[in-house]
Amino acid sequence: MTEVLAKVTTRTLNVPRGPDVTHRIRVPHSWLETGEVVELELPRNLTCAACEGGGCDACERSGAITLRGRQELAEILKVTLPMRQAEREVRGVMIRIPELGGLPPENAEGLPRGLLLLRVEPAEVADRGVTRVRTSGPPLSQRVMESLRIPASPRGRARLLVALALIVVLAGLAILAFGRHRGLG
Repeated sequence: MTEVLAKVTTRTLNVPRGPDVTHRIRVPHSWLETGEVVELELPRNLTCAACEGGGCDACERSGAITLRGRQELAEILKVTLPMRQAEREVRGVMIRIPELGGLPPENAEGLPRGLLLLRVEPAEVADRGVTRVRTSGPPLSQRVMESLRIPASPRGRARLLVALALIVVLAGLAILAFGRHRGLG
């Protein structure tokens, strides 16, 4: 069973757009518990959300919506999974992603693409083609700051930025002085 993660409350629900599509992926339970970032390639044809594959006017009775031409490159999608509580039973989620669904009709210029309703379900292993982008642990920004030993406090960061700016200015002055000494400027 999947749980609706959130409602899209932006303009994308109330204005004309391309058809909405659905796609389902399975990921390991632990990826949902830690909120991993996953990457996947969107298939060329996805299930029509209006009829769930049964056939309707939106999909011209085919049950599927084509996202791109045969010769076009596949779309790679990166999604941060919502972090689920480990104490509770980890259930699937539905993520609504604006403007990654079906293309609007050719005669409707300026309309956005439809919604991609991505159903993420827990499993023992990830589906083929679904990969984890980063390992669990601190967020990337925190890991970068720790590896560079950048101070975490705003005052420490401000001092570091002032010191870096001073180094850049001094290096620029040294280059100018060297150029004048060599007769280049």
